[in-house]
Amino acid sequence: MQQNKTIVFTTLAMNQTIFFVGLAKELERKGHQVFMITFHEDSSDYIKKQGVDFYNIFKYKKDVANSEKEFLYYAKKYKIENPNLILSHEKVAFNIQDTSKIMHKYINYFNALEFIYDNIKVQARGNIVTIQELGGFSSILSTYFYSIKNNIDNIFIEPSFFRGRVFFVKNSLRSINIKDNENIGVSLELREYLDNTLQDKKIVIPTKDKQGYSNPINKIINFHNMKRLIQKSYSKLFLKRNEEFSYIGFHVKKHLKMLLNQMILKSYYQDIPQEKFIYFPMHVPNDVALTVRSPEYLDQLGLIYYVSRNLPLGYKIVTKEHPAMLGDIERSRVITLLNNDKNIVLLKPDINNFDVLNKADIILTVNSKAGSEAILNNKKVIVLGDAFYDLCKFIKKVDNIKDIHKNIHFLQKENIFNNKENIYRYFQNIWDQSYEGDLYFDDKNNYVNFAKSLEKYLNEK
Repeated sequence: MQQNKTIVFTTLAMNQTIFFVGLAKELERKGHQVFMITFHEDSSDYIKKQGVDFYNIFKYKKDVANSEKEFLYYAKKYKIENPNLILSHEKVAFNIQDTSKIMHKYINYFNALEFIYDNIKVQARGNIVTIQELGGFSSILSTYFYSIKNNIDNIFIEPSFFRGRVFFVKNSLRSINIKDNENIGVSLELREYLDNTLQDKKIVIPTKDKQGYSNPINKIINFHNMKRLIQKSYSKLFLKRNEEFSYIGFHVKKHLKMLLNQMILKSYYQDIPQEKFIYFPMHVPNDVALTVRSPEYLDQLGLIYYVSRNLPLGYKIVTKEHPAMLGDIERSRVITLLNNDKNIVLLKPDINNFDVLNKADIILTVNSKAGSEAILNNKKVIVLGDAFYDLCKFIKKVDNIKDIHKNIHFLQKENIFNNKENIYRYFQNIWDQSYEGDLYFDDKNNYVNFAKSLEKYLNEK
């Protein structure tokens, strides 16, 4: 029997707000109670107009004399094992030198969340559950740690391997663990999906990220982005409104630097080499998949250089920038690496990822979806970090980077061929443990399907 829930969404930007309001209305129509906690003050007017109950986190600020002392108090209270680690995401994402600023944000958020959830508990008509997109920002993590400490289930939403489907991860910052049922049958729907993916060489791009998969110049000379920049500047400078992503100057400089980086690196880009090579597709720099899930591999250039020094003779290591963040690499370090180590190859950004996968001897990844694409293409795969497929029998999991040399040599000599039907069966497990829904896609049918998926997951778990 279905039990109605009291659902709490967090929102950090207007596109998230529009989506969660649409989803909230569908959930309320089905009998659930919904609250929103906004870390984006411009969203308040929209949420209020739509008639959804919400709390503006910035209304509950706390004066702090000693940020570090107060932050450590909350870290101990909420049993945060590595307080410095949770500060690191915003340090690298926004290039913040003064850690006390991030500490102060956490303090304000924890203080506000205690008040907000106390109010929600009084009004709650069912078990409270927190639902938010996976992320490493202080807003998301503070809400996560508060929920865990207070026995409130925290459900993270993240895009799955499949377009139009998501993973739900309960009470953990780690990747979902895919349970591999070898006796499962492969549905016609999945078979057609995988066949088309291989035939069309399509990478998985969630709807919410499609705009990011473009050239830096297109991001700068873009009406939508320019309009957002004007709106954000007006809101911050004239209306004095707060939001999580308030680093406007940094954001502008970053994209201009990305454009410059790509222009200068153009002469260093190469085609797929004829020699044998190991392929390391770069992850989104400073993404939560690295900063929180696999922080030891945050320095991707350092990892590439280490692997280069552990290659079998006659091999190269080939890398390619993540298509969503072209130019977002340290240009001087890249040029130094390429000039000093001819075993490292930086590919042209427009080369299809599947073409590289198919020509590589081994694919090396921390936890990128490119690793699962390599599995689908029946390639030898080494996984270093916390990935949803790191328990897959078709990959080699390496827990210690010092073991990379012997594992490369092992796979180099192995003649591995996995049966296509067994591979498809593994992906059926992934499909069955994902749920229909497209995050931040503003569409009535999507809200209906997403709400059904959430209800199904909450009732199952």
